[in-house]
Amino acid sequence: MVNSCCVKDCYNIQKPGRENDRRYFQVPAVVCGKGEETFQLTSRRRREWLAQLKLKGLTFESTSRRFVCSDHFVSGVPAYLRDVNAPNWKPTLKLGHSDSVTPNSDRYERLRGRQSAGNDYSTSQFGESEEVLMQHDGGAEGFCNAGR
Repeated sequence: MVNSCCVKDCYNIQKPGRENDRRYFQVPAVVCGKGEETFQLTSRRRREWLAQLKLKGLTFESTSRRFVCSDHFVSGVPAYLRDVNAPNWKPTLKLGHSDSVTPNSDRYERLRGRQSAGNDYSTSQFGESEEVLMQHDGGAEGFCNAGR
């Protein structure tokens, strides 16, 4: 199967049987049935990936075979789901538009240092505005209920 990067002006393609120095990552899906926190995180991540990619006319169903290559992540791979402050939690490099903001890796490293020292004073990963967005965003919930 051929995987091609869906980022504007990125023409990287992975063909079967060919050596390639890039990796390809599927646009994240919304995970249902694994708890509310996982649902909220996967919904938020998917929404942020699609916002960064600026792909027009996409629905939850139409992105099932969309890939982003490693060239668009700070470390070459996306961060773990629960590491929302990581600079590579979503694609941020060479996105083909001028709206993208390059993440500050130094700031992330300072946060990681505080967390490992036990000095992280944050009480919640989601602010009130995020919860409101989730309540009014019927797209992800509709997608999860469509398969039932």
